[in-house]
Amino acid sequence: MIDQYPPDIRVAVKPFITHFSGSKTAVGTAEATLELIRAVTSGHDTFITGQLSLEGEFYGVHGTLGVPFIIGNKGVERIVEISLSGEEEKLLKHNADLINQKINRFL
Repeated sequence: MIDQYPPDIRVAVKPFITHFSGSKTAVGTAEATLELIRAVTSGHDTFITGQLSLEGEFYGVHGTLGVPFIIGNKGVERIVEISLSGEEEKLLKHNADLINQKINRFL
């Protein structure tokens, strides 16, 4: 239905409708899963970002957090600690704590 509108209207409205309808969630998840499988089975190390259970390898964070890492056919090869400013590191640790609190509430 949105495709019938002029381009300037589609650009503004389509992301909103897509987000709230949930119509792309399953497709996006499936594509990300297939991309990960391709990376692992290709025999080449691949740089990706994803959620990992950390034990202090990324700025001392413990718990689940989305981080950049290298993955290969043997699994996660190494976590890549990107450069953060002092304020960014502070926010990262604060948000990691909030995530852990939510996870602990649900478990």
